[in-house]
This record gives sequence, C-alpha cells and structure tokens, in this order.
Amino acid sequence: MHGGGIPLAHANHYVVKHKFAPFAARSNFYNLPVRHTKCLSVFRRHMHMTLCNNNALAQFHLTGRAHQFARARAGHITRTAHRCRNADAAGICLKSGNACVLRGGSLAARSCAAIAHVLHDAAVSAGMPAGCIGIIESTDRAAADVLMGLRGVVDVLVPRGGAGLIAHCVDCAKGPVIETGTGNCHVYVHSTADFDMARNIVVNAKCRRYGVCNACETLLVDQSVAERFLPELFGMLADKGVRIHGDELACKAALAAGEKRLPTDAALQVERASEQDWETEYLSPDLAVRCVSGPEQAIAHINRYGTMHSEAIVADPKLAEGAAAIERFVNEVDAAAVYVNASTAFTDGGMFGLGAEIGISTQKLHVRGPFALEGLTSYKYVLRGSGQVRA
Repeated sequence: MHGGGIPLAHANHYVVKHKFAPFAARSNFYNLPVRHTKCLSVFRRHMHMTLCNNNALAQFHLTGRAHQFARARAGHITRTAHRCRNADAAGICLKSGNACVLRGGSLAARSCAAIAHVLHDAAVSAGMPAGCIGIIESTDRAAADVLMGLRGVVDVLVPRGGAGLIAHCVDCAKGPVIETGTGNCHVYVHSTADFDMARNIVVNAKCRRYGVCNACETLLVDQSVAERFLPELFGMLADKGVRIHGDELACKAALAAGEKRLPTDAALQVERASEQDWETEYLSPDLAVRCVSGPEQAIAHINRYGTMHSEAIVADPKLAEGAAAIERFVNEVDAAAVYVNASTAFTDGGMFGLGAEIGISTQKLHVRGPFALEGLTSYKYVLRGSGQVRA
C-alpha cells in the first residue's frame, strides 16, 4: 500500500494511508469537489488499527518513517483540571525529556498542587534538575494568561478542558497551542448496517460515559432505514435516560417507539432539534438525531459540525454499497480518528496502546526544522472493527 503527499486543495479527501494536508481552510472545504488524484508514492505511513473481540487492539501498523520525538527545552506546559491527568502529564513530559509547568482547575487545585510537589521532589531526588516539574497554584485566570504570554520560555501549551478553555488559550497564547479534547462526535448508520450491531455501538458510544470527549453527541441515520432502525434504538436510549433531539423523521420514529412502550417503561424524552443541537457537545444524556439521504450528506454534516475528534460509520463491508460507503467515509471525513463498525469510545491513549496520554489532539500541526512536502501533510487513525464496544 502506498501513500503520498496530498496537495493542499485536496486535503481531506484521502484515507489515512495517504498523508493529507493540514492547512486547508474548513470554511472552503465544503465546496470542494471530491477528487481522486493519483498521489506521489514517496512518503509512506499507515496508521491502521484492527479491533478484536476482547476490546484490545489486535494490530497496530505503522510503516514508513519512525516517529521522531523532539526533546524540547524547559517550558512544555500542560493545563488540566483533573488530578490524575496532572500525574500522567508530568510523567510523560519528564520521560520525553521535557520540563513541564502544570496548572489545575479550581475544583482540584489542592490535590493537583500536592501531587505536583511530590512528583517534583521525587524527580529531584532521582537526579533530575530542580524545577523540572512546576505548578501554578493560583486558580486566577490572570495567572494562566501571564503564562500563555511567555513566548521563548514556554514552547507549547496543551489545554485540557472544555471548549471555552481551549478557545481562550488559542485566542490568548503567544506561542504554539496543541488543541485537544472538544468532541462533537458522530455515529453514521448506513442503510446496509446490521441493526443490532449499530444499536449496540450507538448506545455504547453515547451512554458509556456522558461527560467524555469521545462520546457520541449526534446520530446520523439513512432515511431509507430510519423508520425500521430508530424506534427500537429510542427505546434502548429511553431506558438509559437519554433525551432525543430529533429532526422531523426522527420525531416520527419516536412516536412509533412510544406506542410500543409499556406503562412501566421509562418515558421517551423527545424534542425537535434546532441548528444549535447539531453544534452542541452535550456531555450529558442528550443525543441529536438527524436522518440523511446517504453518505454524501452524512459526510457533509460531520465536516460542517464536527470537531475533528472521532467519527464512526456502521455499514456492511461485504456488500458493494456498504463497502463503497465505508471507503468514502474513511477518505473524506476530517477527524483524528475514524471508526468502521466500532464505538467512538475507543479513542483513548490506553486503548491505542500508548499508555498514559497528554490529550487527544484535534489539530494537525507538528513540524520542526527544514520542511517541505511531508511537512505540509498530517495523518489520522483508521480503526476497523466488527461491532466492538468499549467496556
């Protein structure tokens, strides 16, 4: 399998086996025609994963150049609100040769400070330089803003938190920012999908944990199967306490589902979706549902409203129509991780075999030194399963 450097204008039309350009403006992408240009075969890097039935990753293939981790000077900064992530971030930075400055959120400020001090003292006692792990104990946003302005001291900022925090860092930082986390993720159910598999994937992607960035927030379903697929799914989601925000066809399916419910069953919670619902990362028991005409409309919706985090398609690869939909979805969806017949819940450093993680990047930049064709390309993960859901 050969990949190649992809011209900027054709950035998001290619599968992970091809490198693709990170700089194409998303606002211009939607009007670009789908082009299948013959690619160069000089740079080869595949990132394919195969999920096996025990929720472990059976295979991880990475060919081409080995990963090169540049060891930055002191100043690598990780901001996080969770005390466990503080420990993970400090360990990863230290092991990769980076000093780090941590800043926890107000809800875990004391725990974060205590953990950082313990880690620093342990590192120094093991021979590392003093100050290799630092923490800003103030929870005042102004203190963080000062840190963001220390260009030449801080090499990169990695915000961990909600969309507001990440946007604030991007707007205020004077140095590079690796955007992480915000996940308006979708599951698209194609007309060839196995209904039982698709329902299990949707329920797992939505309900496993509501407040995480890899949770499904919008379900897209082919109109041709919506009336047969949705009622039973809505019943399953109702039992989990999930509120449906649906378009007209989805609301009709909800009425059909309601007619089959027993008086003792949990009530269906349904309301008509608005434009805001397509844009929302709920992080709650809410799910937007839209019925689409086919893969083209599903892909356009994802590339319009998604956050380039994790996207999934459920379709039958043994049928020509399903296989074609899968390959088009994998090639054209602009996301860090694209799933075939598996839950988006697998997007996690541990699940990918990386151990602890700094974050889940939803951007595409990472070059240093002289760069040319390869430096103007990036990659994405493609994960192919057969109905796997995360425990």
